[in-house]
Amino acid sequence: MTEKVGAPVNTPALVGLHTYGALVIAGVWTLTESVRAIVTGAASRAPAWWVLSIVALTVCSVMLLRPTTDPLPMRTTLLVAGLPTLGAFTNIAMLESPSSFGLYDMWTWPVGTIILCFLVLRGRALMAWAGQLLLSGTVLSWWWLTGLWSPR
Repeated sequence: MTEKVGAPVNTPALVGLHTYGALVIAGVWTLTESVRAIVTGAASRAPAWWVLSIVALTVCSVMLLRPTTDPLPMRTTLLVAGLPTLGAFTNIAMLESPSSFGLYDMWTWPVGTIILCFLVLRGRALMAWAGQLLLSGTVLSWWWLTGLWSPR
């Protein structure tokens, strides 16, 4: 250990956000979740949208995990808060209409939510909530407009 006892430690350092391991976990998580698009058939119908959604969320993760000052700079924060919604739009464009998989089709929603949770750890809670409202609003609007949201 190189830190002195009693030295202040910020939350990202405490949970290891700036480590190689964190980057690997984020990459594996994004890739694993993106396999949902293969399972639902969306990736084969629109591979360009699928790749764009993966790129948007990967860029978001890298920006979130790279070492910078905390709170995260506002330009970076705006991108990290907004890219999950772009991922949701590309996900919707890839699907066109829902399949029998329902919300399982929307693989970008859980990935984006996790990214926004980590944005809180980088000191941008309000922007994380704003990003989550945009992301959830996008997914739920699609859900509503396609008829998935119907009373039983």
